[in-house]
Amino acid sequence: MFKYAEMYVRAIEKVNARIGRFISMVILAMIFIFIYEAVARYVFNEATIWAIELGGFLLGGYFIMGGAYTLLRGGHVRMDALYERWSPRRKAIMDIATFVILVVYIGIVVWAGIKHTDIAIEIGKRAPTHWRPILWPITMVIPIGATLILLQGIAFFIKDISLVFRGKALE
Repeated sequence: MFKYAEMYVRAIEKVNARIGRFISMVILAMIFIFIYEAVARYVFNEATIWAIELGGFLLGGYFIMGGAYTLLRGGHVRMDALYERWSPRRKAIMDIATFVILVVYIGIVVWAGIKHTDIAIEIGKRAPTHWRPILWPITMVIPIGATLILLQGIAFFIKDISLVFRGKALE
């Protein structure tokens, strides 16, 4: 059984590491967009109607799609004042106990994201701005990113189960 669990953990961590590295390039796109906007506005006196909004969309996508990579690398906030003092086994027990909270929260985010995306597609929802871009592509990023976070959370859950019950962590 643990053979398949190890395969799952390796696969999810590999996927999330690759997506995280790819998504990190979005920062470069945002920098380019904001520099373009600044030059257009202050050098040519021709502000764009799309740059700030597109930059905001990219930033939102960056945060949600980078969530699983951040979880993989241990970058999310914890109560380190207590957690760091504990043994690896005790940390794993606490992570197992709080896993339910992760599943419920991320489950709600995935469900609401899918529902919101479905509505945006169905009615052809657009942003209420002068540019008026369609919104379903950015709303679709929410359930995708949240699903990646959930899959990474399951990978950590499997690792924690292994540590608690087998006495050793999965590789």
